[in-house]
Amino acid sequence: MKTKFTPETVIKRDEITRYYNNGRDFIDDDLIVKELAEAKGPDRSRVRDILAKSLAIETLETAETAVLLNVTDPELRREMEETALKIKRKVYDNRIVTFAPMYISSFCVNNCRYCGFRVDNPLQKRRTLTIDEIKAEAEAMTGRDG
Repeated sequence: MKTKFTPETVIKRDEITRYYNNGRDFIDDDLIVKELAEAKGPDRSRVRDILAKSLAIETLETAETAVLLNVTDPELRREMEETALKIKRKVYDNRIVTFAPMYISSFCVNNCRYCGFRVDNPLQKRRTLTIDEIKAEAEAMTGRDG
């Protein structure tokens, strides 16, 4: 009989809670929902102030990010796109940067429809890579495989 992977059978709570800040997850879902609701119909000057802060490569507060996520005005969206391109060029110049995840296990308790690792995929063979396999993957990803 095959064991079904669920959060209860796979996740060890103490491996998560030890990273909590004052007993809470660092992602505050309630705060995010509240700030998104409060940022509806953002003021144009506020949006432009946030874009200027972004262009200065300063970290945005969650409330500022919520404002940008609520922009619907086509002109402001165009300004956001232009600012994003300027930031990209400022940070990365004309390079193309890619990020490649390294999967060391095919065990997952989530059920994302697009993902082959999803818990309900009956075709997925579950396994964890060995240390040697992880090293080989890392070498391949960094171009050190020959």
